[in-house]
Amino acid sequence: MNTNLYRNGNRVILETSGIPILDEQCRLTGYRGVNRDITERKAFEKRLMQFNEELEKGIAEHTEQLNTSLKEKEVLLREVHHRVKNNLQIVASLLNLQSRYIKDEHVLNTIRESQNRVKAMALVHEKLYWSENI
Repeated sequence: MNTNLYRNGNRVILETSGIPILDEQCRLTGYRGVNRDITERKAFEKRLMQFNEELEKGIAEHTEQLNTSLKEKEVLLREVHHRVKNNLQIVASLLNLQSRYIKDEHVLNTIRESQNRVKAMALVHEKLYWSENI
């Protein structure tokens, strides 16, 4: 049981514990107990709770900042992926257009080989983009 007292104008918190004293007929004749001053402990617990609340608030704010930053980075990553994909498609298309005007078989094979390399890079890029751990 906690009891509030005032000593020198300051609040003192006591923890009281005890047992009843009974006579032979089991009538209450007294009470024996101990009071312990727990004022400092209660003040420390209060400071600890306040610190814990501040810490949790700071963690929540930092988590929110991290989530916002992560979302921004995901948007940027999608934009970069889109641009790389488009650029690789443009290069492959330009090589395809150029190959229509080439008559030399050796040069045509070189252009087609280049097209295949660009397509391979596009596939690797796509696989990397969709992998769980980029």
